[in-house]
Amino acid sequence: MIKNNINYENTQNSKQSLDENSPLRQKPRPTSPHLQVYKWEWAMAYSILHRISAIGVGLLMPPTTIIILVTGNDYTFYEALETPLVKLIYLGGVACILYYIFATIKYMIWQTGRGLDLKSSKRLGDISIIATIIGTIGVVCNAVIF
Repeated sequence: MIKNNINYENTQNSKQSLDENSPLRQKPRPTSPHLQVYKWEWAMAYSILHRISAIGVGLLMPPTTIIILVTGNDYTFYEALETPLVKLIYLGGVACILYYIFATIKYMIWQTGRGLDLKSSKRLGDISIIATIIGTIGVVCNAVIF
């Protein structure tokens, strides 16, 4: 039987597919490219971190906005902000927002055709991480002092 210029007569139950020396039996290959095919690079890690920060921003912004709109200047809301869990969530949220901003700036630079070589790509990723750390420390210190 021939369909779409492919002969299907010998594809299933043929002697070649049952042969133990067949190349198909020796090296099972994935049906599609997967992580094991690619060499791990920093750009991949930064891309994954950018996606995680986008999810963090998406999960934290709506509840935070609703809480602020509902409570207004209620003092009990500010008392709840003093718990360690809320401070940790605040720290993570600030880091997510800032990394998302800096990584988006990095992607905008890439869209202009600059910084696409491996050395510049890693440098831009490192700058976005360092800027996130410095910015998070600055925002948190500002919130503690004032």
